[in-house]
Amino acid sequence: MRDRIGNIQLQCCSTVNVFNVMYLEGLANWIDTRKFDYIYWNMLHEAYYHSVGTLPDTAKQIAVERLQKANVTQFHRQEFDKIIDFINRGASLDGDILRMKIADVDWRRNQDLRDHHAEFAQSINYGGPA
Repeated sequence: MRDRIGNIQLQCCSTVNVFNVMYLEGLANWIDTRKFDYIYWNMLHEAYYHSVGTLPDTAKQIAVERLQKANVTQFHRQEFDKIIDFINRGASLDGDILRMKIADVDWRRNQDLRDHHAEFAQSINYGGPA
């Protein structure tokens, strides 16, 4: 479409949150296969319990290690370093509210976070829907 019309700019804005922070390397590499004019890595602040800054310390450590080891371009490396800083500056919570909210959604949707985000579920000590 951009090639046909010419005056279109493509943007990719990804909001970093507890559900995708473990998978940002794959997203960054996918973004690089497209021809976006602008790329934004946005930090989720609310709902606060979905913010990577409030993850329990164990989950923060796993997320930070994954971001540090990510094989990404220099642009994404700089952005990942900002995300790591955001994670480390946040006030960690114990994860109780996060687990409760996830369990509620799992119950309503008849699903289990452990089935599709096993590493994240383990990192927050998620036991499944009630």
